[in-house]
Amino acid sequence: MQKMKIVILVIVILIIFIILSILMGSYIFNKRIDNETKEIISSVSYRESHIINEGDIINLPQPIKKWLRLSGTIGRKEIKLAYVKQKVLMKLKPEQKEWYSAKAIQYIRAEEPAFIWTLDMKMMPFIKIKGIDKLIEGGGEMLIKLNSLINVANEKGENIDEGAMQRYLAEIVWLPSMALSRLIKWEEIDSLSAKATLNYRGREVSGNFYFNNEGDFTGFKTMRYKDNTPSAKRYLWEIGVKEYKTFEGIRVPSKLEVKWVIDKIDWTWLDLEVEEIKYNANATKQIETQ
Repeated sequence: MQKMKIVILVIVILIIFIILSILMGSYIFNKRIDNETKEIISSVSYRESHIINEGDIINLPQPIKKWLRLSGTIGRKEIKLAYVKQKVLMKLKPEQKEWYSAKAIQYIRAEEPAFIWTLDMKMMPFIKIKGIDKLIEGGGEMLIKLNSLINVANEKGENIDEGAMQRYLAEIVWLPSMALSRLIKWEEIDSLSAKATLNYRGREVSGNFYFNNEGDFTGFKTMRYKDNTPSAKRYLWEIGVKEYKTFEGIRVPSKLEVKWVIDKIDWTWLDLEVEEIKYNANATKQIETQ
């Protein structure tokens, strides 16, 4: 009987220890996210915000001009910061049948390229995945933790840097005025598409943007590294739009699919819905309410 009590006591202590470890890990990880988010937004100043006009877009390709007009960018202040709240479905492997659901929050800075995307995913009872994908000062990082404690992935390096900059370039569609960035060069492909090249801190990435006849953005394509190994290859990485919404006067894609095309196999790994977007000062204030 005494042995049984000791065993039960040990089990209880272990459970308490595990719970406290998870809580502490979650606190530390959330604190890191909070600090890194504040680092990204702290340099944003709105004192010299410019109101976008027709003169600003005169040298852009026709499809980009049409998109900026339709999006509601003309006549509004340039967007320097965006907060994007997302509902996410993910497939971690091409053969996966069921979707994992998650919530994500992203901050995107326009003038000096930077973003931080944080993901919360419940895979099964008592098992959660929390991740960070970020770009700052030209460097990318992807960190994924199990229950905020155990590293599932912790990736840095040139492949990650390049991929983070490609992602940043694609997400111009949520901050249309970013198309006017001094760091982005546009080339018209045809009446419905244009190539954008982002040059920042000695690294250059590019991607093709596609539009419909009305001027809405419909897709993005680039060749992107699939992994971070020395033998990694670039594969087609593609975004497709399913729906649009207007947030704070700006019309943007609100439902998107993201896929890899690997050896002629389409792997749609992300289905994303934008629930909320806040711009500029509103985005800055949003971190205080999380």
